[in-house]
Amino acid sequence: MSWYDKLEEPIRPLVKLLRDNGINTTCSCGHEMYIEAEYYFSDLREIEDLLRRNGFKQFHIEAVLGVNQLGDRYCGVKIWVPKPDGRLSEFSLHVGSDPRSLRR
Repeated sequence: MSWYDKLEEPIRPLVKLLRDNGINTTCSCGHEMYIEAEYYFSDLREIEDLLRRNGFKQFHIEAVLGVNQLGDRYCGVKIWVPKPDGRLSEFSLHVGSDPRSLRR
């Protein structure tokens, strides 16, 4: 059994897609359908293009930049894709990511 086989089934294809394209994933959740990964500034557009080219019509990419208590910089990205019911996790919903948030 490989590390890949230990991942939750619904998220495996996305982890494989990202890793096969040079994105170092660090965490994944098949229940909420998200992946955390390392990234560099130029990667965000590449991740978007990769997802679109592979049939993802809806997703949410959240970048995190910070400085920890030791003064070290860190960066990461969280990528949300729809659950099997076709909706993004409620944890990913920010203004603009859910059409209902645009209604007044």
